[in-house]
Formats: sequence, C-alpha cells, structure tokens
Amino acid sequence: MGEILDDIIVILVVEDDQEVAEVCAMALEDSGYAVELAETARQAIQILDQRRNDRRVDFEYDGEMAADV
Repeated sequence: MGEILDDIIVILVVEDDQEVAEVCAMALEDSGYAVELAETARQAIQILDQRRNDRRVDFEYDGEMAADV
C-alpha cells in the first residue's frame, strides 16, 4: 500500500516472515518512505480500516488489486 499523508508516502508491508519484512522496511525507509508492517492479512485489514479516511490508499497483492483477492 502506498498512501500520501502530507507529502509522506506510507507503505504497508504485509509479510509473515519477520526477517523479510524488516529487510523490506529498511530498504523502503532508506528510499524515503514511512513503513508500517503487518504479519497477516487480518492485521493489514485492521490498519487499512484505521486509515479509511486518509486521502488516498493504493494497494496491490502479488500483482492483483487487493479488492480482487
């Protein structure tokens, strides 16, 4: 997910392997993004529900729009 909050892009990384998630987060943060991590789809949905009123939320799951998953 990438969302823009006052010119800061926040990316939600959903990954159940903690080491992989942390490597992804470090790479994204090094590129200037803010990162939120979720280990499960349920956690990701909770985060998205909390951000429902944000200006823009775009997300993709393995090449498909999450709405199709």
